[in-house]
Amino acid sequence: MYRIVRTVRFLAAFLPGFPLQVAVRAAPSLESGKVPFAVADVVLDAGRREIHSGATLLAASARAHHAGVRAGMTVAQGRAVCHGLTVRPLEPEGHEVARIALAEVLSGFGPRVEVLGAGSTRQPWEAGLADVSGVRD
Repeated sequence: MYRIVRTVRFLAAFLPGFPLQVAVRAAPSLESGKVPFAVADVVLDAGRREIHSGATLLAASARAHHAGVRAGMTVAQGRAVCHGLTVRPLEPEGHEVARIALAEVLSGFGPRVEVLGAGSTRQPWEAGLADVSGVRD
């Protein structure tokens, strides 16, 4: 009797600064790295134009991190340690567009793809898996 063994291989992509990447897609001027910026756990609507100083920061750019800004700080704390800190709100529409783009990129590696994180915009990371079992080297 023969035993058939099927090996399953996955490609995993872990994107720890996903909210930062979404912010850069919305405001390409942030990409230069010259401006320290962070993303706050706030969604602005038509009635609210300003980010409250008590809002929590989800992620900080490398420049902001170097200045002492950390995820979990309030906006006020971040601005206290990093003068000139630009704080961006969450952008659910931009987040979803970026998740779709991630899925499209992963689908180039294998036929079955899953983007993890359940679509939550309030986490500082995103991840994706592609089944590459049938793909030849």
